[in-house]
Amino acid sequence: MYKSVVLALVVVIGIIRWLYFDAKGQKSDYLLLSLVFQVLIFGFGVPLHTFFSVQSMGETETERLGQFGNAIRLEGYFLFLAIFIALGLGRFKPGAFSFRNNLWLYILILFCLISILNPVNPFVPSIFVFLFSFFQLIVILKVIESNFSRGEIIKGIFDALLLVSILQLFLVICYPVLGIQAATTWFRGEQTLETTLKREGYNSAVGIFGHPGPLALFCLIVTIFYVSCYLNRFKMKKSLILIVINIVIILLTFSRTTYITCIGVLTLIYIVYKQREGLFSFKNLAMIFSIFIAFLLVLYLTPLSDVFLKSDAESQIDNRFAHWYLGYQTWLDSPWIGVGINSHVYYMAHVLQINADLPILWFLTSNPIHNIHFIILSEVGVIGLVFWVYFFISQINFFSKHAHTLFLETSILNLATTGILVAFFLYGFFGWAPFTKEVFNSTIFLCYFSAGRKEMQVV
Repeated sequence: MYKSVVLALVVVIGIIRWLYFDAKGQKSDYLLLSLVFQVLIFGFGVPLHTFFSVQSMGETETERLGQFGNAIRLEGYFLFLAIFIALGLGRFKPGAFSFRNNLWLYILILFCLISILNPVNPFVPSIFVFLFSFFQLIVILKVIESNFSRGEIIKGIFDALLLVSILQLFLVICYPVLGIQAATTWFRGEQTLETTLKREGYNSAVGIFGHPGPLALFCLIVTIFYVSCYLNRFKMKKSLILIVINIVIILLTFSRTTYITCIGVLTLIYIVYKQREGLFSFKNLAMIFSIFIAFLLVLYLTPLSDVFLKSDAESQIDNRFAHWYLGYQTWLDSPWIGVGINSHVYYMAHVLQINADLPILWFLTSNPIHNIHFIILSEVGVIGLVFWVYFFISQINFFSKHAHTLFLETSILNLATTGILVAFFLYGFFGWAPFTKEVFNSTIFLCYFSAGRKEMQVV
């Protein structure tokens, strides 16, 4: 109920803002882009078909297929395509889908075809959950790229993340600061109450996402974007305030993985910005490693060690090792091409022969592996993992070398993309939050527009 109310408010307020500024003769198309991004972040959408959805005790239960879920959905943000077309903003630029300009997109499509034809795939239709969602995202990104300037894109992203950050802060003040538990159920239902209490002695913030992990990672991504804006002297006062807001939210999630990733990534992008050279230089790597070691010593020698070494840390480590073991066993069954995109959870639950005595086996075989790299390995095999790792290394290397260009907007996006990709990759070693719908789509949305090769003159 609350989610529907929020959706209505977001759309109505967004359209009123756009009409108001448009009536005053001010350029306001960026507000439409902001509205699209807000709807994407909230994860609004309508399921068209859900696989393995059954009624049990009056409630709907769904047996999970993989990290991208079970529902073929019409995404809320995709409906804005009709508005763009009506306003004359629905065209594609020449070569929008050419092979030359979309090499990684066609590599992904190739792996999707392999998943469809894969004889080991336990449930082939699972790939269409991912494909239908990804198709909608790519189309809307292509339309935005073709009809909006990079300056409008930056302003739209800045505005959307500002509004979402304010809402997240409000929810975090409600819970855990004021202890209003009802606030945790407004967006994801009562099942989110359990996730707020998983730390022994700590109540964690969940915001609009229903779990501390995705909230913490999303806020880290937002922080990286605003740090890039601040370093490039774009709306510095607002950027600084929003950096503080999102760091406070991260602290209140008590996400240990995000704490460590945050320190490492913020240090990294600051060094990349100041050194004016690629990340993978010996000097930069040495500086980052030294600062990271110093941070670990601080964690160990201060009261912060209670968060990392006490609480439920030991059981969480054991559970992750058990999950990784299942991922390894899944990979052994199809080492070269995996078991198919978005199908590894179903495979573990119904196909994998498990002989080891593992804790909470029911949980491990009904949830995605808490390591996105193991997910990649198990679903697309060694071949897919090689492409996966090469993609991150090559893109991080490229954008870190082009963090200073002749164009302010491109410099902001390139520096932010460097940090976001590193955060996505590092966090993925200890959780699957990067593959949650909202975080995954937001990451692609933010990083996609940094790919303007014609604007890459380094200064």
